[in-house]
Amino acid sequence: MSSRNGLRWRRWAAVVPVVGAIAALSACGSGDDNGSTSTGGGSATTGDTLVDGIAGKLAPYEGDGKVGFSIYNGAVPHWNKVDIPELKKCLSQYAPNVELVTADPKGDAKTQTSQVQSMLSQGVNVLLLTPVAPTPTAILRAAKQNDVPVIDYVNPVVEAEEGDVVALVGDGPVPIGTAQAQWILDQNYPKGTKIALVNGDLATQYAQLMRRAQMEVLQPALDSGDLVLVGDKGAKNWDGAEAEKQMSAILVAHPDVGAVIAGADFLASGVISALKTINRAGEVDIIGLDADPIGVQNILLGNQTATVIKSSYNEMAVGCAAVIAALKGEEPPEDVFTDTWSENTAPIPFRDTPVDVVERDTLQKAFDWNLLTEEEACEGLPASVGEPCSSE
Repeated sequence: MSSRNGLRWRRWAAVVPVVGAIAALSACGSGDDNGSTSTGGGSATTGDTLVDGIAGKLAPYEGDGKVGFSIYNGAVPHWNKVDIPELKKCLSQYAPNVELVTADPKGDAKTQTSQVQSMLSQGVNVLLLTPVAPTPTAILRAAKQNDVPVIDYVNPVVEAEEGDVVALVGDGPVPIGTAQAQWILDQNYPKGTKIALVNGDLATQYAQLMRRAQMEVLQPALDSGDLVLVGDKGAKNWDGAEAEKQMSAILVAHPDVGAVIAGADFLASGVISALKTINRAGEVDIIGLDADPIGVQNILLGNQTATVIKSSYNEMAVGCAAVIAALKGEEPPEDVFTDTWSENTAPIPFRDTPVDVVERDTLQKAFDWNLLTEEEACEGLPASVGEPCSSE
């Protein structure tokens, strides 16, 4: 296993499409039951029969039990669209007698602790956790006391002790923030161009890590004066209306802002609404995240310039492999978790999630990754926006 220690390890040049090695888990992030190849996934504990599902060919878990999934904010569209349904599919394929219990703390650490305590009292056997707090000490302690393995999902913990977390699936916000900021640098704006950040709720670990990664890349350009940061805001509760409010305040003092990094496409939509009030929509470069339908439509309409994509299907395929191994009482499969995460925490077996950036002329990649369909992208848009919405 290789080790990752510190954000500076992350290199934009190393970002590869999902069709690389990890695609063996989930058929290019498609969620297709029949397109996966074997991941190994540890020794069979229930016989030699393998099931081919979203995580490839794995020996099934034939016992009963419960898996808890605590997400940090269900308002983010992909949780209910992809992550939860794919976890349900995982269990139906590999552990059909295991029940899924989910809870959404809506970005509140105390609520998450209470919800997880409830899950533990219900007898969950494995906990898949997207932590709100950087160091969810009470949750990790309670899980350990109940002998419940914890799998960290896309939001890395800080200061966890050895054995607190058995696996980490993707350091989600870090490569995303890096990719967004690098895209800004790659535009080669005139010296002194004003930029703004409108991230998600900065009370959440996810938004904090994304901003940290953005700033690490941007700082040299800010120090030299090549770029000028005129707004650094977060949208409370990851609310698009709050993003519009924050962007409107930035525009009062800096109507000539040249580029904006938004923490998600639905936040970028709020930014665009603010720009429309001063007739500057389409004149300011905006990069978001997710390639969700609203973001892709804004790109097709010329109001948003780019978005970062990652495959939530891919992420949950990796999470699935860890969950099934944990149900069997096994370590996470080493042929899947090929790295080690040790950023301000005890070492954790880790699997990264590749990201990429798409613009108007490369949107096909978002369709290829099954992040949305062409029908979703084109719904309600005139054919005049061009491909893929123009009729042949």
